Amino acid sequence: MHFRAVDFMLWSENAGFAHWIKGSTRVFPIVETVHIIGFAGLLSTILVVDLRLLGFGMRRQLLTERGALKQGSSSRSSERIATPETQDAYTAVEIYA
Repeated sequence: MHFRAVDFMLWSENAGFAHWIKGSTRVFPIVETVHIIGFAGLLSTILVVDLRLLGFGMRRQLLTERGALKQGSSSRSSERIATPETQDAYTAVEIYA
């Protein structure tokens, strides 16, 4: 049997939940609000990770301070800990897997 997108669209349009959403004045705005908040959360998470990988975000904070790495989880990790006096010197942490 060959899958066609049109068949799926027709099925979803005639499904019970579609009639429930169409028939109510409050369900669609609630579903759409949850959808938009979830999508914004996903995009903001991707943006934060991409900026961190490019070196633009959280440059003065070591990964070990954020809890991303647990003490002793890596065989060779940097032993440097940024203090207020030396924080400007340590803008990145070197991690060897």
